Amino acid sequence: SGSVQAICSAHCNPADTYMGHAANQGGLKIAGVASTCGDRLAAGKDCTFGWFFEVDDNGQLIEDKYGSLGVCMDWTRYTSATTMLPLKKCNMLRQNADPALDEAFNQGCRPQSAHPLPASPGFSGNMRRMFRPAFPMVLVNN
Repeated sequence: SGSVQAICSAHCNPADTYMGHAANQGGLKIAGVASTCGDRLAAGKDCTFGWFFEVDDNGQLIEDKYGSLGVCMDWTRYTSATTMLPLKKCNMLRQNADPALDEAFNQGCRPQSAHPLPASPGFSGNMRRMFRPAFPMVLVNN
């Protein structure tokens, strides 16, 4: 249509979240600090780890000081552009010791330390496709 829709999102303090381990899905509480999605007027959103957004177009993991910062995401508003299937909330995703099968990790719902990956350079395009299979994603219009 030629239009662009801006999406605003709050920052949060993320926690390891997956099916059966969703107590802190909206982020970890920090005493005296507005640190969860609910505190940031984004209740019901998943507090996704920032490292997830730090993989560049060449498939390289970029390490910087924002990798552990969280972003409140409403995954239910997106579909995978490759499979066209809707994305799920973090508490609906399975975790696995194998990073290729760890759905929650592959959507940024788990810390990067759950499956340590080599930093740039050397993070291959093939690894990126395994690592973030849902990208690029498409916003579902409501």
